[in-house]
Amino acid sequence: MSLISPQTRTAFREAFVRQSVLRQIRDWFDSAGVTLGSVPADQLHSGERRQLVERYYAGVNWDLHRDTRKVLDVYEQLLAECWDEDEEAKLTRLLQRDGFSYKDGAIYSGNGLDPDALKDAAEPLDVRHVQPHIRRIMESVETDPDQAIGSSKELLESVAKAVLTEHGEDPSQFSKFPQLVKAALKALDLSTESIPSASKGAKSMMRALSGMSQIVDSVAELRNLYGTGHGKLADERGIGPRHARLVAGSATTLATFMLETLHTRRAKAQTQRST
Repeated sequence: MSLISPQTRTAFREAFVRQSVLRQIRDWFDSAGVTLGSVPADQLHSGERRQLVERYYAGVNWDLHRDTRKVLDVYEQLLAECWDEDEEAKLTRLLQRDGFSYKDGAIYSGNGLDPDALKDAAEPLDVRHVQPHIRRIMESVETDPDQAIGSSKELLESVAKAVLTEHGEDPSQFSKFPQLVKAALKALDLSTESIPSASKGAKSMMRALSGMSQIVDSVAELRNLYGTGHGKLADERGIGPRHARLVAGSATTLATFMLETLHTRRAKAQTQRST
């Protein structure tokens, strides 16, 4: 089954014809790693730009996530240069119909992950590096699960460092990833020790907070086993997109909760200072 529908491909092809020149088309497709394929002469449409796009299309396996990701990277370039708002709206609607989303200049795969809540939580806090981590996770979940797991760990590291810095602690004192994130959770009063045993629902809250620590440990362990940055034998596999979605979903949920908690505590402190 084609991951990008023929209708969407045709619409983008025509947009290339209207809004770009041959050099741009070549540069975009070549930079994305799309190779030229062969198209029988009697199947080529009229026009050099149209024919060039069709030849690049012929070099794509539309059933493979890795190949379609390259084409989506090219589509991002076109949308970034698009001067016709109506055409941009039409193209993004077609992408949505195929299960993709277009936001902040990036096309995301329909992989069940929603980056918007994390972006919204990070924006008022000016947490650097969150956006690149989100992009790497979203782009690699289907095509490179190892990369998605590695980026999930890096996301939690960045958020934990921001939390500790906000609380006047030096993140560099924590050399291990689990200790770093758990220290940040403690700074946010999100550790099991921070819940008074006599408070209502204490046991349930403690179980939920304990689950956060388990997420941290699991991400660290899976990253060490499968994530980027560790040498692996060629046949050492076993991790797939569904595993990456689970890890990335857990990591982004935890990162969002930590940032939202940090924002709430900062706002509360500012209110107290002003009264």
